[in-house]
Order: sequence, then structure tokens, then C-alpha cells
Amino acid sequence: WTTPAKGYPGITFQGSPTMTVFNNKLYIAFKANDSSNTLYVTSSSDGVNWTTPAKGYPGIVLGFLKTYGLNN
Repeated sequence: WTTPAKGYPGITFQGSPTMTVFNNKLYIAFKANDSSNTLYVTSSSDGVNWTTPAKGYPGIVLGFLKTYGLNN
């Protein structure tokens, strides 16, 4: 195992994030740490460099985040 990477600066979230691998990219979804409960998604092809978290579909809010998976 390698030393754990530091988190994305300035990103905080509620509860536990969920993740999956699809087409050799790691995707992490998480709920905003505010009253909006907005879904955000980020991805990485190397586990070190991450995309800027993008909002999920407009109007989707989460009470809690389920685990998801995709079939490669």
C-alpha cells in the first residue's frame, strides 16, 4: 500500500462517500456538507489527481447516499 493521498482542498461532505471503477477511472460521489444535500461526483484515472467535483443532475438531493456500482 502507498501513503494515503490528501483530500481535495476545500471539499467537505456529509456521511460516507461512495465509489466505483468504470473504464479505468475511479468515481466518487458524495453529498454536499450543507442544507442543499446536493449530489457531487469527481473522478480520477490515477487516484492522485481528481477532477473538480461536478454537481449531479439538477434537482437531485439526497437524504443519504447509497453505494453504486457499474459493470465494466
